[in-house]
Amino acid sequence: GIWGTLAVGIFGNLAGFDQFLNQLIGVAAYAVFCLATSFIILFTLKKVAGIRVSEAEEINGLDDYEHGMSAYPDFRLNEH
Repeated sequence: GIWGTLAVGIFGNLAGFDQFLNQLIGVAAYAVFCLATSFIILFTLKKVAGIRVSEAEEINGLDDYEHGMSAYPDFRLNEH
């Protein structure tokens, strides 16, 4: 992961400040790419299919909504 990538700049054969900075830039670029891609995918899914259940379904519980029964009837949220 991130530590392994940065460790190359610290402990690798060509270790040094320049190499560490290059590794850090790579990690930052990868983070920006992942965040942007995730945002695009989630935004598209939200507009096309929706990514949340309704408030009523959330309060009643998804077990009740999807299966018609409650898995944990003693632990229910009550709407106040």
